[in-house]
Amino acid sequence: MNTLHCKQKKSNGYYTFQNLHGLLGHPNDGLLAHMAESLNLQLEPKEEGHVCKHCATSKAQRKKIKKKNVSNLATYTGHRLMIDISSVNVESYGGNKYWLLVIDEFTNHAWSFFIRDRSDTAEVMMRFIRIQRKRGNMTVKIIRCDNSGENQSFEEEALNSTDLNLKFEYTAPYTPEQNGKVERKYQTLYGKTRAMLNTALLPISVRNRCWAQCAALATILDNLTASSCYEICARTKFYGSVPRWTSGN
Repeated sequence: MNTLHCKQKKSNGYYTFQNLHGLLGHPNDGLLAHMAESLNLQLEPKEEGHVCKHCATSKAQRKKIKKKNVSNLATYTGHRLMIDISSVNVESYGGNKYWLLVIDEFTNHAWSFFIRDRSDTAEVMMRFIRIQRKRGNMTVKIIRCDNSGENQSFEEEALNSTDLNLKFEYTAPYTPEQNGKVERKYQTLYGKTRAMLNTALLPISVRNRCWAQCAALATILDNLTASSCYEICARTKFYGSVPRWTSGN
């Protein structure tokens, strides 16, 4: 301390507030005054309006991003599909290592696809969109996704297909909040999937490879669950009818 004391104090024998603030690990003003007194160090009065820029930078937080843009919400089924991919450490029994989750923003209905490689995204999504349109369930207009390579390839292939007429909305880098519905759905489905695997009491080698089967079932059951945000379940809202096994038929 004596060496630091001699190097940092002014000729009048007093430490500047800024120097001692840095030497003692950037404490707040009250704590700094107390530390100076306890260490018998003489401290000059703090300059009016002085703020430690290093403290300000270290404590800065990213501005919160609204999860919903109320003026731009989907207004009909298929208006906007929100998609994302999650990688899984263990290959499933079907040979898949990626979980592609798709959500219709208007109805909150979800679909889970399990793929071997991220590059399979375009093929899976284009087939899915065409099937849904052929069945009369929905005609997709917008795809919201992150700016990853597989999604850019998906856009390129979609643009080369004259029958799809899709528009892509890319989220900004490092802002998963802009696709928050998919992020939150992943958390829900992962929790249900783990709970199913825990209940099954399978050997660890079998358990780890059954994740896709459980995730698929979790997605189906989640679509049948009415949340506090919706009076009816997502499946009923999407298809316009109550599931057959719950209607008494």
